[in-house]
Amino acid sequence: MTRTLPDRARRNEAIAICETCPVKAECLADAMAAETCRTTSRRQGIWGGKTPQQRYAMYRKEVKRNGRKSA
Repeated sequence: MTRTLPDRARRNEAIAICETCPVKAECLADAMAAETCRTTSRRQGIWGGKTPQQRYAMYRKEVKRNGRKSA
């Protein structure tokens, strides 16, 4: 899937909003807590300033570090 410029602009705008949010860390923690029950296709939106791909990479890194099996 190729992202169009408007998609990138919207993503960058959302990330910029996250940067000033006082609950950014809590938002990311909530998103990461839900990662185990999500398939790749269900990861959507910017949460805690991270894209779905960034959150998945963080999840995989955590799984690898802790030796847990991924869902």
